[in-house]
Amino acid sequence: MEVKELLNLFEQSSFTSFDYEDGNFKLKVSRGGSTTTNEVKVVEPAFANKAETINQSVQMAPTPAPVEAENEAISGTPVISPLVGIYYDAASPESEPFVKLNQRVEAGQTVCIIEAMKVMNEIKAPVSGVVTKINCKNEDLVEFDEEIMVIS
Repeated sequence: MEVKELLNLFEQSSFTSFDYEDGNFKLKVSRGGSTTTNEVKVVEPAFANKAETINQSVQMAPTPAPVEAENEAISGTPVISPLVGIYYDAASPESEPFVKLNQRVEAGQTVCIIEAMKVMNEIKAPVSGVVTKINCKNEDLVEFDEEIMVIS
């Protein structure tokens, strides 16, 4: 995975820090308080001409403050992510999404997939009802205990 991809995933997540190591390559990224400047430390591989640490500032978009008026409370049963991974709304890129907004679902029906460590985990609807809110876009990074969607 390229550094740019890792930084994009970090930027889209709500993680406050991230460490990545692949052989001699190490990447550490962290977010702090209300500042939007984050420090990235990249250690060059040992086989390079000279091993040195590169410190560079990465400008990241500020995390927007929650707007309660926009995020109206939708009553219903939340579908919660049981693990950290990548959210997929369909079985393959060519397939139709498992569910769409305002679609009726049955308890036990697959509503999405979360990929974690190359394993595809089907997430099932906990109740029968109508999908009233979908909080994720295809290929979003989701965290443990994050609300994926709401079924009313």
